[in-house]
Amino acid sequence: MKATDTANYKKGAESRRNILHSAKRVLYERGCKKATVDAIARDAQVPASLVAYYFKKDELLMAIYEDYVQTILDAISEQVGGLLDNNLQRHLLLVQIHTMGIYCDERNLNVFRHMVNNGITSRNVKLIVDSYLLKQIGDFELELTDDEFERMIVAQYGAHREIMRVYIKEYDPIISRRLLYFAATIALRLARVDHEIINANIEKADELLGKMDISGIRFLV
Repeated sequence: MKATDTANYKKGAESRRNILHSAKRVLYERGCKKATVDAIARDAQVPASLVAYYFKKDELLMAIYEDYVQTILDAISEQVGGLLDNNLQRHLLLVQIHTMGIYCDERNLNVFRHMVNNGITSRNVKLIVDSYLLKQIGDFELELTDDEFERMIVAQYGAHREIMRVYIKEYDPIISRRLLYFAATIALRLARVDHEIINANIEKADELLGKMDISGIRFLV
């Protein structure tokens, strides 16, 4: 790659990050309906056309969500990665920290609910979660057909979505955590992994969660 191409790439990446940071602030302060492209552009101090060049509104929400999930995964790897026994424990931590960082603040929660209610989903995040489920199947040496795997994924996604949408109005350290751990293990339960093995992994994940500093991990701000 030429020096000029490298410089342009870096400039573009910086502009994109700047717009994302501004979008988080504006969405937090104004909510989805009032977080216009013009408002985000003013906060980022760039032309509105540049915001529109990088993102449509739904794409901006998806990019923020992807950034949020990646931040969680990075924190897990950095803080307790060497203590994990398997991919199930990583997945359990992801689910808990993900929810805690959304429910920590009503404004964060309102934007996330807008995404859920309007079917705004990230294919990249789905691929990450699907890969962890596939890795768990390998960890536990399960033999499943493609059809069985697909049904388990649908059941697990559906359970998690409904728990977030209907049952968890605010994050309770005991009740919410228990519901989320259950939803995150539905696929393995359907595959008839021994409940004692699942519960032992939940206990380990809970122990690791207590060792982590997640105070700075938020969906928006």
